Amino acid sequence: KKVYKATDKTGQIVALKAGRYRSPKQLERLQREVDFLAAANLDHFPKHKLFSYDVGNREFLIVEEYIIGKRLSECNLLFKTSEEILKLLYDCCVALSPIWEKRVVHRDLKPDNIMIKESCHSPVIIDLGIARFLDHSSLTDSHALQGPCTPLYAAREQLTNRKVSIDQRTDFFALGVIAAELSYGNHPFSPDVVKSNNDILENIVEGNFFLPDISGKTDTSLRDLISSLIDKEPFRRPRSSDAILKIISNILANQ
Repeated sequence: KKVYKATDKTGQIVALKAGRYRSPKQLERLQREVDFLAAANLDHFPKHKLFSYDVGNREFLIVEEYIIGKRLSECNLLFKTSEEILKLLYDCCVALSPIWEKRVVHRDLKPDNIMIKESCHSPVIIDLGIARFLDHSSLTDSHALQGPCTPLYAAREQLTNRKVSIDQRTDFFALGVIAAELSYGNHPFSPDVVKSNNDILENIVEGNFFLPDISGKTDTSLRDLISSLIDKEPFRRPRSSDAILKIISNILANQ
């Protein structure tokens, strides 16, 4: 898939996504994403304008709102202090709460899929291409060793294809990894950080991570929050986005 900056018939700048789909299941994923975003009209997701596909050539075209800003991976230095990272986490949870309430799991949260608006530094979530719609039949092969994901930001239940365990807490895990990278400059499951002979994915599956101890009150509270978000067991992560928002609000209020 390639993304282009284009101009529509009205002269408005739009994002144009063009690519090829490999299978009918992938086309159905695209259709689910487009239908969901068109119906939901969410504030923190790009507005979809057009979706078309060519069955013969297996090509698709999506036209959506153009976001003026950069991917988090390109502007991570905007979020250096614990307070800035906590506020970003808070804003991401607010942005994602409407889809979680509709029982949709993003499943591919990572710095490349979080746009930061140039005007206000608030996040826009992009690419629901492998989202899990919990009220729809699963499109993932139950016999696959690994579910759809970006492995470095995938929770254990994704890496082991435990589909019954996937819910919003799967996204919490990815947000925790992102927050850890912003806070400490390293992936918390990296062998160099954990001091293990395992690779990153083995460490994620086994729950081996390391977060440095930091003396500041806010820093310690952020560390504790990240630790709970990246727990290998979903039931030990925060139970809801409201729980995370409450934790962050309390941390910021008690600085």
